[in-house]
Amino acid sequence: MSQSIQKQLDAHGTKPRDLDISLPGGKLRLKDASVEAVGVSASGAHYAPNKNWDVGGDAGQRLAGKLKSRVNYLLEPLEVIETEEDSILLRSDKPHQSEEDRSYYEGWAKPDGFDLHRYAAAPKQPRQSTPLRMTRDVVERLARDLDGLSGE
Repeated sequence: MSQSIQKQLDAHGTKPRDLDISLPGGKLRLKDASVEAVGVSASGAHYAPNKNWDVGGDAGQRLAGKLKSRVNYLLEPLEVIETEEDSILLRSDKPHQSEEDRSYYEGWAKPDGFDLHRYAAAPKQPRQSTPLRMTRDVVERLARDLDGLSGE
């Protein structure tokens, strides 16, 4: 694991508050993050590139493909749902199904970056935001993969 990202995680602590991870091409903000010895819990994640992404047309299609292929280590793989001129929507390919509810990831890529959230919904009920729970290694991979897209 990267010393820089490791140090930023170590310095944060368990009290829930926003955690900004500085990266060469941008910044990953974990919202209301609590950092433990092995994992991180956050209400959402937002990657902000130093230079806006091109999400429209052919460039947007390429970005959608890269997001799908690179961010492949979450609980469920992401699938591109739709691409518009100003945004790309990705969701879990196969949401997690339990007796009580169904949960899934949802990611939006826009010129100002990428937002990732997790939602759960019981049958015939509206969806509700649930915490993103990731190991420290997954946080590092997510940060590096999103930041890598900014350099391409």
